[in-house]
Amino acid sequence: MTMTLPARIAAALAALLLAAGSASGQSYELLEPDPTRWLIRFRFESADPDDGGIWELDHVVEAYTRRLAAHVERVVGDRGSVRKSGVHDVVVVIPYGDGTTIPEVRAGPQVEPVRFCLAVTRDEAADGVEPVDMEAARAALAARLAEHAGSPPSEVDVSDLAPGMTETSPAAAPDRTYRWVCLDDNGLAMKRGGEADFAEAPLAVDDYRLIVLDASGEAPFGARDLRTVHLDAAWNSERVVGLELRADRAPAFGRFTEAAIGRSMAILVGDRLLQPPPMINDRLFDHFVLTNGTMDETTREQAAEMLLTLKQAAGFLERSIVYEGPYIPVHAQ
Repeated sequence: MTMTLPARIAAALAALLLAAGSASGQSYELLEPDPTRWLIRFRFESADPDDGGIWELDHVVEAYTRRLAAHVERVVGDRGSVRKSGVHDVVVVIPYGDGTTIPEVRAGPQVEPVRFCLAVTRDEAADGVEPVDMEAARAALAARLAEHAGSPPSEVDVSDLAPGMTETSPAAAPDRTYRWVCLDDNGLAMKRGGEADFAEAPLAVDDYRLIVLDASGEAPFGARDLRTVHLDAAWNSERVVGLELRADRAPAFGRFTEAAIGRSMAILVGDRLLQPPPMINDRLFDHFVLTNGTMDETTREQAAEMLLTLKQAAGFLERSIVYEGPYIPVHAQ
C-alpha cells in the first residue's frame, strides 16, 4: 500500500531515493510506515582545511559507524541496527516504543576533548626529572586496582592517587599536577591480544600512565591547536595519521617537544590515553605523525579510529541529520 507523507519527510525521502535510484538504475515505492521503529539518517562532510577527499572521509565514516553501533547497543541493546550507506551517510533504526531513547541516539557518542602532555617513567622519577615517588605511587595504584579486580576503567576511580592530588600526598612541585590515566579500549584490547575482558585479565598498573599537567590541571596543547588532521599518504596511506599545528602554535610546540626529547608524549582523549605514549626523539615542528604502536602493528581500523577522534575534537567533521522519522519500508520496482 502506498501512502501520503508530510511534505518535509516526503521531500527528504524523495531526494534520498532519487540518488539511490540514479546510482542503481531502479525506482522505488514508499510503503506504509512501521509504527514500531524510528529511523535517523546522519550525513558527514569534511570541514578540514586540507580535505583528504572521499577516500579519507570513507575511512572516518566507517570508524564512526562502528562507534555509533556500540553507542546504540548501550542505549537500546540488540534491538537497534546501524549501517553505513555510501560514503557520507550512516543509518540508524531503533525501537519507537520508548521515545526517551531517541535524543540519546540522536546525540551519538560523546565527543571528548583531546590534550597533549607528558608521561612520567620510573627512570625520570628516579633521576629527579619529575620529583615523584614512583614506586609508592605505583603501589597505591596496584592496591586500588586489586580492590576493583574485574571492573572496567570507568568503574575504578584513581583520581585521588596521583602525587599532588591529596593532602596526604602533597604536591611535589607547585607548578604541576600528576594524574593516573588508563589506556583507551583499543589500547587495552591490543595488550590483551583481542577484546578487553576484565574478568579474565583485570586492569593492571601497566595499563596506566602517570601524566603531567600544569598546576590548574590543564595540558599545554590540545585539539584547538591543530590546523589539519589526515591520513598521511607519504608514510603509509591507511595506517599513519598526520597532524599539522596552526602556524601561531607551531613554534611553542617545537620548544615544548625539544625540551622533552627522550620523554614520552601522552595524548589524552577525555580521561583516557589515545595510544601508548610514544617517545619524543627530536624536536617536532609544525607536522608530525601518529601510529598505534609501530607502523606495522597499527591496523587500518585503529588509524581510522585515531583520525575520527582527532577530527571530531578539532571540529573538522560536520555531522547533520538528513532524515528523522518513522521507519518507512521501501519497495524496489
